[in-house]
Amino acid sequence: MWFIDVQQSRIELNRCRMSKKKIKDDHFGHMASDLIRETFLSFLADPVLAASAIDHSKELLGQHVISLLDVIIATRKGKAYREVVLIQTAFALVTRDPDIDLTLAVEGARDCGKRLFTLLNANHVSSTKDAYQSIGKNFKNLVRGVVGEYDEFLEWTRGKGEAELRAAFDYVAANLAAMSKPVKPMPDIDQGALDFGKVVALVNDLLDRPSQGCYQQYLAAAVMEAAIEEFGAGGINGFKADTKSLNATDATSKVSGDVQIRQRGSTIEAFEVTANAWTSKAEQALVSARDGALRRIHVLASVSGGAISDTTGITGLPADISVLDLKAFLHVAMAFLQKPTRASALRSMYQLLSTKQFDLARVNDYVDALEAHGLVMK
Repeated sequence: MWFIDVQQSRIELNRCRMSKKKIKDDHFGHMASDLIRETFLSFLADPVLAASAIDHSKELLGQHVISLLDVIIATRKGKAYREVVLIQTAFALVTRDPDIDLTLAVEGARDCGKRLFTLLNANHVSSTKDAYQSIGKNFKNLVRGVVGEYDEFLEWTRGKGEAELRAAFDYVAANLAAMSKPVKPMPDIDQGALDFGKVVALVNDLLDRPSQGCYQQYLAAAVMEAAIEEFGAGGINGFKADTKSLNATDATSKVSGDVQIRQRGSTIEAFEVTANAWTSKAEQALVSARDGALRRIHVLASVSGGAISDTTGITGLPADISVLDLKAFLHVAMAFLQKPTRASALRSMYQLLSTKQFDLARVNDYVDALEAHGLVMK
């Protein structure tokens, strides 16, 4: 029938229009990402160029606009604001649309934000995984009334020319590049120096440092992975130690416990780890065991006297909870490891600190500690 053919033609036409729109959005999104990447890396490689761009931006934009950008860049209310400003101005520059409204989220900007997170994270600049969702989930209007300077800046961009938008873009990009901190590389471990006394001295040193539980969690994960290696229990179908990013909840990371022993995607053992008293993790251990359908779970924590004496708090519970003193656990683990796998544990620790948390000072402090305890090649 003719009306069926007409209807089908309309459907195909709409599909074509939608496809072209998506291609256009993706095109500008990738152009914006490329502009951000090239500019950021240029400033990162040449601090003199970055300083010159900042001076030029100050001269062109004036004190008031620069003061707005300074607040946006440094605000404690979220790194997402500076990232959105960078992305929005990048879109304005690549589209060259004089009527673009930067108070509204640009089509394709969210994917651009995810690419920016990857870029900044790779260059050790603290960033937001999904900037647009962080500012206003599913809201197109970016003026949210949370950071007044950010709202005012977006309003200021209306009708501004390419030179002014470029100056604002460069100013944010150059300041982000300046935030990139050099990270010390993992030194070569002196395997012959890894006797028990030296290794546990390092462990004790790290546990005594304030780290919001960072060193505790990743030391536990590192020695478990090394123990799997020591006893030949790894491989494709074997066991693997896994751990979540620092401060990620079990629910958001979709794992049971801070550290897990896994096999073929299933959690075999789970550990809650804390620098605090074991009682602070008892309730969370029960939740993790329940959510992970685990019959038992372990708590590695600070235990008075080095071993639990009063077990009434872990008796008669829905799950079998074991409580171990973290320092004692790490000492025992290091005692079982040979020097080659002790070296593996130290290298794993560096990798976890580099990829699972964003405080670069902890990475550098760890390298300094390895050197101070005489565990690296001279």
